[in-house]
Amino acid sequence: MRDCCFCCRRNELFHNFVSSSRGNSFSTSATSAKLQDVIEKLKETSVKLNKLQILQTVRGEILVPNYFDYETNYKIYSAVASVTLSKSVDSFLKEFPIGKEIKKEQTSTEQITTEIQFQLDAIYAKHKKINYSEDNIRTFGVHTSLSRLKHSYEVCIFLINLGFYFEANTIIRLIFEQLVFCINVADVTNEEYAKLKPGDLSLSSTKIGKLENIVSDIKIGKFYGDLSNRAHININEVGKYLEYDDEIKQVMIVERSQKLTLVSSILLLTVSYIHQIVLEYSFKEFITEFEHLERINGGYKSIPNIEFRNKIDTYHNLV
Repeated sequence: MRDCCFCCRRNELFHNFVSSSRGNSFSTSATSAKLQDVIEKLKETSVKLNKLQILQTVRGEILVPNYFDYETNYKIYSAVASVTLSKSVDSFLKEFPIGKEIKKEQTSTEQITTEIQFQLDAIYAKHKKINYSEDNIRTFGVHTSLSRLKHSYEVCIFLINLGFYFEANTIIRLIFEQLVFCINVADVTNEEYAKLKPGDLSLSSTKIGKLENIVSDIKIGKFYGDLSNRAHININEVGKYLEYDDEIKQVMIVERSQKLTLVSSILLLTVSYIHQIVLEYSFKEFITEFEHLERINGGYKSIPNIEFRNKIDTYHNLV
């Protein structure tokens, strides 16, 4: 009877959520909030019916049967933590034996991705305020390209926080090349744009020369080369997928890596900094006050940012 009550209550909550969503227009954040509310109610109902208990883990919460004892729950916790920390379960249990307190602290990677998210919020708030002319093909094209990158950032941060470094690096490279394209197209007139033919490489997303001349804090060529090496399969990268575990005496395939995703988060932080410069340059005729650019000899150059350089140096010391 108890099982039936739980299932009926669960179905009722989910049905109410779906029914209230149909035919309505609402934002993604509103949908997420509503879904989160349903999840919380489901957890509350589950616990009240004495079927499940909440187990806190390093990545969130898990619902487990209430009759599981402490040792069983700890092994479940260890399995989740071992994936997050790229360790075998045996290695984790040896380092953190049952009974030893484990504090959930934000990792360096999560600190950086949190900072990236703050930067993105500021970038897109500023972007939204720019009153640009849609009659100009290039500004409309740049607006479209930069706007859709928000989703690329979100997916990338999600992958980084889960430890999927290789997949994250691929998206970081995509974001970077999109920024390069925006810089290259920023000074093209409508007439010049209309004359471009399919396959024309003059505005290619791999032509980084113009961005190199504008950005002063980063060696763009070296950065792009490093990013490309990390995002492409080669003999050096393949070797990083394997690791010998001394505890279980086996070679393991490294699907996730906390250390390598820390590097990915630094790369993404750097790209988000470049994004701020690209945004101002691309809409320079519509911006009255610059934060990241200055006019030099009739052109534009990014203002040296000591705070950014210090942050990058600090984060690199953690790797």
